[in-house]
Amino acid sequence: VKKASKTSSGSREAGVGVETSSVSVPLPVAAGGGLVLGLGILRAVLRSRNRGSLGALEERGALDENRDVDEAKFYKGMMKSVRTVRMPELTETQIEAARERRRQSRINEDGEGDAAKTLRATELPSNHPFATSEAVDGALSAAQAKKIREMNKPQVKRGRPRSANGGKDR
Repeated sequence: VKKASKTSSGSREAGVGVETSSVSVPLPVAAGGGLVLGLGILRAVLRSRNRGSLGALEERGALDENRDVDEAKFYKGMMKSVRTVRMPELTETQIEAARERRRQSRINEDGEGDAAKTLRATELPSNHPFATSEAVDGALSAAQAKKIREMNKPQVKRGRPRSANGGKDR
């Protein structure tokens, strides 16, 4: 049996002689620490009840919450009250004709039929960083167009062409 011994704080304890601090924690600090600890535990408990990462993704909108629903059935139910009209399929010639009509209508929107004339009538600001409204020599313009075409031409691959038997002609 151990005897009670006097500690540095002046109190008597029986058992192991562990010194205790004489500085007590102020009540507001202790209450604030307890509150933070309690909120942390409450948050952990509430998060454990969540459905996991899939639930979090659904809440943020990154995952479709109706992903388990059959799309055909969902679409059929959604379109039930919508009136639909069957349209015949268009041929390629009809599509091309419609594109040409649209192109012409875009050119003629402003009442001007010539795109080059419209471009010439466009005024550039005086402080434009690279465009100028100077007249360009026709020969220079043709040379620049030729140079651009040459640059954009498909490149020829160098090396021996492969033979029809997969390169095993030895």
